[in-house]
Amino acid sequence: MSEPTPSARPSFDGSSTGESSPERLGAHLEASLLRELMRTWRDIANTYFKGGLHPPVMRLVDGTTRLGAWDRRARCIELSRPFVMKQSWGSVVEVLKHEVAHQYAHEVLGAIDETAHGPAFRKVCALMGIDPAASGTPEVSDEGDERVLKKVADLLALAQSGNRHEAENAAALAQRLMLKHNVALADAP
Repeated sequence: MSEPTPSARPSFDGSSTGESSPERLGAHLEASLLRELMRTWRDIANTYFKGGLHPPVMRLVDGTTRLGAWDRRARCIELSRPFVMKQSWGSVVEVLKHEVAHQYAHEVLGAIDETAHGPAFRKVCALMGIDPAASGTPEVSDEGDERVLKKVADLLALAQSGNRHEAENAAALAQRLMLKHNVALADAP
């Protein structure tokens, strides 16, 4: 079987010009990456913030001094392209959660007159189990493993409460704690 001629090879934009340049491939992959980042943003917004946020603009930037940033004026989350391309997806998600916490503090709590990592932001991070440092990896908690497991077990027991509101809140808190400390249900006592 013979190789297809250059003019018959499909390119990434759907044409068959044979001009599948690195720039075109890069643009295609970056567009796919941005779509996946938006899907992940939606998952974070729904899981942590019950869908109370509106989707922002998502942008990759070439800088390396910051891993991510929330620009409230442009309603944009920027992530460092080199960071996103070189680090694990889990690290990228941690930084994205950090930026979504900034978005929530600004758009829902109305925190516009305080520093970026001010009281409203820290409160959101504490309540949602989001690492306020956003170094790309979750901050190691100083709580012991047994203490975390006991707290998860207590919350899961409370999630069986006859009071629907109390049960839902306990289940949500247990889920956040499990996510924060990477605890599986099989680990809980």
